[in-house]
Amino acid sequence: MCGLQPGTLRSEVDEGKIISYLSPELQYACRYWVHHLKESRCPISDKDLIDVFLQKHFLHWLEAMSLLRETNQCIRLIETLHTLVKSSRTALFSFLQDAERFTLRFRHILEEAPLQIYSSALLFSPEASIGHTDWICAVAFSPDGQLVASASHDKTVRLWETATGSCRSTLEGHTGSISAVAFSPPDGRLVASTSSDKTVRLWETATGSCRSTLEGHTGSISAVAFSPPDGRLVASTSSDKTVRLWETATGSCRSTLEGHTGSISAVAFSPPDGRLVASTSSDKTVRLWETATGSCRSTLEGHTGSISAVAFSPDGQLVASTSSNKTVRLWETATGSCRSTLEGHTGSISAVAFSPDGQLVASTSSDKTVRLWETATGCIALTELVA
Repeated sequence: MCGLQPGTLRSEVDEGKIISYLSPELQYACRYWVHHLKESRCPISDKDLIDVFLQKHFLHWLEAMSLLRETNQCIRLIETLHTLVKSSRTALFSFLQDAERFTLRFRHILEEAPLQIYSSALLFSPEASIGHTDWICAVAFSPDGQLVASASHDKTVRLWETATGSCRSTLEGHTGSISAVAFSPPDGRLVASTSSDKTVRLWETATGSCRSTLEGHTGSISAVAFSPPDGRLVASTSSDKTVRLWETATGSCRSTLEGHTGSISAVAFSPPDGRLVASTSSDKTVRLWETATGSCRSTLEGHTGSISAVAFSPDGQLVASTSSNKTVRLWETATGSCRSTLEGHTGSISAVAFSPDGQLVASTSSDKTVRLWETATGCIALTELVA
């Protein structure tokens, strides 16, 4: 709308440009259509014209109202629409509840940068929200940033267009809750999803069709990753204590990596060539595996609690692991030795990531903080970020 780029601030938008795109008639319609609907005393319900309009154009209306500096008015208008719904048991009523929460939560984004509602706010909308019918447990961006995949306990994956916020495809086929999702490098042509139904599914991004169902695990599957740089392999981890490496072209299992004595929670390939695979387990170890042979190169021991997450540095020289023992450990992939133990969190640590240049490590914890650490020294880089 108005030919703006996603990061454009409202303060940077010329008023003349808004008028050229939003005619006086359209501005009036945006501001007053709900008032006219209320005066008509016409109740609204599922699948009528109002429902169809909101399903297709709710975010467009929010964008227009934010450009007109009427964001606060949107909340009042949504509340009015609530009073016009025939029954609180309808899908439309639930939609409007989500819409009101969404607008209240991201009002500051709407007011400052209207187009961010598509690429930012939608991604972080309430879990049981517009589109999915149950909790959303995982998300992933496509390599080009044009799509977001969301995985849900409703047994579906949805592909969303970041530019518009619209749902391109709903990927159906799993018979259990979906736990993880990933796009294939370098072009995002495939999406992999894992489920409690003990399968991995590979989907064609362009069509939404299922290319392969990868079967072999005997327990729920918790994590999935594509190998760099070309996505020729997929790694999956399971409560059956194994990692499996699959050929994406054929769907066949190349290797079953055995050695962990507890459920495996996370997996990652080493950049830039995927030569190594790292896996973490409730057995308190990280294992590094040779992709080519399936043999275990190193068992990284030192954590005193279950390990929940793992990440490679951009150059593949380091591995970071997080644990319920409230520490992050940095390991050298060449030797398997622990370079640093990062201490400071007061709760179990759930996630870890390296900065693009590898100089920083970020960790998140149940203590409600994010901590940034210097990779070289293991020292706190910035004051903790309190959630």
